[in-house]
Amino acid sequence: MKQKAQIDIIDISIPESDLRLETEDYDLAVAQPPESPPPGKGRKRLLWFAGGFILVVVASVMVWYLLTELSYEGPKPERRVAVPVAKPVSDRLTLNDFFIEVRDDQGKARILHCGVVLDIDGNKQQDLSSRELEMRKVIFKILGSRSLAVLLRPEERKGLKKEISEELNRLLGPGAVREVNFEKYLIM
Repeated sequence: MKQKAQIDIIDISIPESDLRLETEDYDLAVAQPPESPPPGKGRKRLLWFAGGFILVVVASVMVWYLLTELSYEGPKPERRVAVPVAKPVSDRLTLNDFFIEVRDDQGKARILHCGVVLDIDGNKQQDLSSRELEMRKVIFKILGSRSLAVLLRPEERKGLKKEISEELNRLLGPGAVREVNFEKYLIM
């Protein structure tokens, strides 16, 4: 259930002298607000100042970056000095891809594919490199003169190496070829 409350109204009398405006006591300067710049002008000045400041900071950072990048040469390379190396007394000369036709006992053709590595005198290396074709012919002649049965025996390879070394030394001069080795030795 709702009850209503009663409100007392107080009557206060205000003298008429307080309600009248007297123009001679009224100061116009008090009634008008003081002169100030329009509200948007202060913000505009602040924005222009902040924008200029930011522009100056960005420009100075870019100039600093460019100056440091252009003047940076990176790590200085170490100075390397060539050290002369004595030529080895012995060098190797490789003669690859000999394909030699060999016949077996029944007359069937087989192919010997081999590569020869020569241990040569280092002082004669240039002379030997220019005479490679002659050396290949000697090796081809020796290997082509053997039968398939001889070429298949491991103990015969030692004899082949010795014979090739002797023939090459006869052709090139004594001591030119010190040792002969087979890099490949396949019979197909």
